[in-house]
Amino acid sequence: MAKFLSRLFNTKKSPLFWAYFVIGVVVTAVSVALMPFWQNTNVFFSDWGVRFVKIVIAVMVLAYAFLFLLKRILRRGGGVVKILSIIEFCVLILISLGLILSQFSVFALDASKILALAFWMRGTVEVFRAFYTARSGYKYPVSKLVLAIVLLSLGAYFFGAPFVTNEHVLWTATIFGAIFGVITFLLGFFKKP
Repeated sequence: MAKFLSRLFNTKKSPLFWAYFVIGVVVTAVSVALMPFWQNTNVFFSDWGVRFVKIVIAVMVLAYAFLFLLKRILRRGGGVVKILSIIEFCVLILISLGLILSQFSVFALDASKILALAFWMRGTVEVFRAFYTARSGYKYPVSKLVLAIVLLSLGAYFFGAPFVTNEHVLWTATIFGAIFGVITFLLGFFKKP
């Protein structure tokens, strides 16, 4: 377990340990400032989270596209699955652009529809990956296939019966952001020479 955590958090000493402190404090402060519970208070940042929720969602979609999908696209060989992954990447980039434009009232997009589309596309690509992997004679893990089918089903369900609101997405993003900020801040102590 210690080896896993060491690899996960990379606790090697670094002269840039102070950057972890700064990033941790900034991310935690921004996450707390964007939390929706400030709406009923009399502070100058009370509506920042609600006003910038679409930009927060766009950043999350872009992070998923560039940190996860792009690696998968560059790592895989050719074929149908790679083409589907490229299409998924392009659609997510367009959705992010649409979210940023909808922030300025160009048109309206809803968080549940964005989440539904992302889940549905990832599930579809993974089902195709399972099909083509099994067709070529290799075994595809059943757990990954079940996860792909769950993502596909959740995407269709979220699209048909939207129960995830912008506020739910904002709460999730700010809580994970605050946790990431605190972990990054604490990681600065381990990196200190």
